[in-house]
Amino acid sequence: GRVTIRFMELIGRREGHIPLQHLTHQAFFMGYEFYVNENVLVPRQDTETLVEAALECAKTAEADKELHILDMFTLSFFILVSILKEMPKACGTGVDLSELALEVAERNARTLEVADRAEFIQGDLFSSAFSWYSQ
Repeated sequence: GRVTIRFMELIGRREGHIPLQHLTHQAFFMGYEFYVNENVLVPRQDTETLVEAALECAKTAEADKELHILDMFTLSFFILVSILKEMPKACGTGVDLSELALEVAERNARTLEVADRAEFIQGDLFSSAFSWYSQ
């Protein structure tokens, strides 16, 4: 039937080394479920260690201050959204060149209810920062 055909199609795509998360459009990071597609990176377990360390630093630094997090060119913004989930007073900005990755980031920020504290900007830091060099 139709389900069998779809299942065989997914197996064929997986054989082509497409990540399982891209096939299911679902990835877990820091205990949160994220939507993913071919336009974003799949989160890695070792990146959770980085986020946990950043959270520890942020919490012990100055717990009474509001933090602003900058997430540059991660293609998925799992780090930013996870930190915002863990730190209700924090806000953040995600910057990436990929408009499609930014759309996924915004979707996850809405789904995980941090969109009011997150902004996503399309940009290329390197071409702006080094434009003086080519002149």
